Amino acid sequence: MKIDITSMFFNSKIEGQTATPAWGTSIGQNKSKGCRIDDFKQEVVDMVIGLTYKSITDRENLDVSKGSSDRDIIICSVFYDVYINNQRIDNAQYVLLLVREHSKSHDGRLLISYAPYIKYGGVTNQDCINKMQNILGCNDDGCWFVYDISIKNQAELYFSAVVVNPTSPMIYSPSTSSRERSKEWKSMIPVDYEDFDIQPLLSEPLQQIFYGAPGTGKSHKVNETTEQQPKENVFRTTFHPDSDYSTFVGCYKPTMKPTGVILASKENEEVITYKFVAQAFTKAYVRAWQTTEPVFLVIEEINRGNCAQIFGDLFQLLDRKDGVSEYPVDADTDLANFIRTELADSIRTDIPAEVKDGQKLLLPANLFVWATMNTSDQSLFPIDSAFKRRWEWKYIPIDTRKENWTIKMDGADYDWSDFLEKINKKIDSTTHSEDKMLGFYFCKAENNTINAERFVNKVAFYLWNDVFKDYGFDDAIFNDENGEKLSFRKFYKNDGTIEEAKVKTFLDKLGVVHQGETSVDIGEELQ
Repeated sequence: MKIDITSMFFNSKIEGQTATPAWGTSIGQNKSKGCRIDDFKQEVVDMVIGLTYKSITDRENLDVSKGSSDRDIIICSVFYDVYINNQRIDNAQYVLLLVREHSKSHDGRLLISYAPYIKYGGVTNQDCINKMQNILGCNDDGCWFVYDISIKNQAELYFSAVVVNPTSPMIYSPSTSSRERSKEWKSMIPVDYEDFDIQPLLSEPLQQIFYGAPGTGKSHKVNETTEQQPKENVFRTTFHPDSDYSTFVGCYKPTMKPTGVILASKENEEVITYKFVAQAFTKAYVRAWQTTEPVFLVIEEINRGNCAQIFGDLFQLLDRKDGVSEYPVDADTDLANFIRTELADSIRTDIPAEVKDGQKLLLPANLFVWATMNTSDQSLFPIDSAFKRRWEWKYIPIDTRKENWTIKMDGADYDWSDFLEKINKKIDSTTHSEDKMLGFYFCKAENNTINAERFVNKVAFYLWNDVFKDYGFDDAIFNDENGEKLSFRKFYKNDGTIEEAKVKTFLDKLGVVHQGETSVDIGEELQ
């Protein structure tokens, strides 16, 4: 919870004046003004819940003698797990009070009090503050201040502090107003989670689809970024015709649960039970709300599934403003229960209450949704314009000169790059479409070599079955050495092995050069 900026500081004053910190932050106003809206932020709710959880009923050992007499103590809480800038303080104790003021100007106001003089069991808060000072590297004269006091996991007390000067007090001139000093100190505070939410962590788009011909390296392009991230921050899925909302988000599934009973067979008895099993989207979504690091949800072959069916109402979350979903959607009960459990211990303090409770879904600014799309498969499940406009699109062009690969036949090694250039030119002139062209990595090589069997089963099969079958195979490259049609089955002998002579005939007619030769543009000779 952010505290008033000058309510807990040490060794700072304005020259000639006495500066005493307030040692408290209001979470309410007087009766005439009621409560401030920001009092209902999740961080304030967590503070009150934590105070209640760690409250004590025995106040005989509590000493607040220096405190104001016009305050009622509502809750007194003692914490033994105390942290300063996320570092645990050994053998620490700190007391927080929730009080109600009865002063003339603030009658009825609620205040979180964290004064150094509060004592419980003979131990003062000042004892813990001295340990904080040492951890921060300050001497007794060092100037530092606390800007945030939060309770996590209901029992852990966290202080966030900034050191202004570790060895000397800060003496400000009389011309420096408290407001000016506060402004200076605020500029020293690290960018907090709320500021983080406004700006995406990377310069890359939050939602983008990498598209192009088969084998152009779309997945490789995605991996260039995701491989630099921790494994726990990258989630992958592949869409296919049977994909639906449940396989993308999650659903209840049967599972075996031990009962604790030992059967006569000496085996543990198990019964069938059902539990919600999260899938790629939910796993990535939860992880993104658990960390401030970039989290990636990678969807391979996004157009091989029915996106409208798979995303369902999550489609609305793709509209983002400043990185965060602009329009939240309701989560069903099973999903909400799962998210509530998973986010209970999240380190982030900026999670909206309804999101942390699982009731509402919002994509945070650190969740990147990247996908790949093979343009040759556009006819499977066409993506409508409303879905398309919510993504950035990045075309991956065909590069035929990636590496020095060869197609290896008996007695001849053909240049893979030259083959790609020749066959893509033929595909373009025949189909008038780039979608069917081959990218460099359409077929994988072993030791930079593609053997005859892999070439036929991977490349020739694609060309005969998916590219040229609707165009009659009228070109001369589809004739064998006898001038007869080179049907696909002629690439095989009766025993199922490859008829390499036929493959060589096809490559020679296409004009593919042997390794080390110079490529020649045969142009119209192929007609």
